Amino acid sequence: MNIRVADIQACYNLWRSRGAEFITEPKPKYGETRCYIRDPDGYIIEVGQSNPGVAYG
Repeated sequence: MNIRVADIQACYNLWRSRGAEFITEPKPKYGETRCYIRDPDGYIIEVGQSNPGVAYG
């Protein structure tokens, strides 16, 4: 699953403050910033934010 957010750092900080355990911190990669988290069933979820000025396609 992939979730897009407007402000990944704010999302990361909020979710961590509520007990979420991330696999990675937000890291820039391929024109966006991503981090990864596991859901309660163990599935990996990518949380990402597109970086400004990056065009696709």
